[in-house]
Amino acid sequence: MQDHQLVTVDFHGQQLAATLHNGQPYVAMKPICDNIGIDWEAQRQRIARHPVLNSTACMTQVFAEDGKQREMLCLPLSMLNGWLFGVDVNRVKPDVQPKLIRYQLECFDVLHRHFMQ
Repeated sequence: MQDHQLVTVDFHGQQLAATLHNGQPYVAMKPICDNIGIDWEAQRQRIARHPVLNSTACMTQVFAEDGKQREMLCLPLSMLNGWLFGVDVNRVKPDVQPKLIRYQLECFDVLHRHFMQ
């Protein structure tokens, strides 16, 4: 597959637009932040400070909602779980909070099962 090819991936029942970068799906983070109602600039800084997220993030060309190609900060789809796990539930849109809480509870449970076998 070609880099910068637009693909759709399923993430917990939600369809996310992603782009292939080095053969891996990457998701643009600003639209995700906008969609759940958290401040993009604060999250961009959080990603920049985080040694794991920062080491995997990249700037790549993504087609925006208006159909134009823009350069955006993207994370590999494999890192999205960890990023969401660290999102403060009190900072997202009220209608998103129950779903994020359920998701984070699931993350705690999965981590426990993995490390405490």
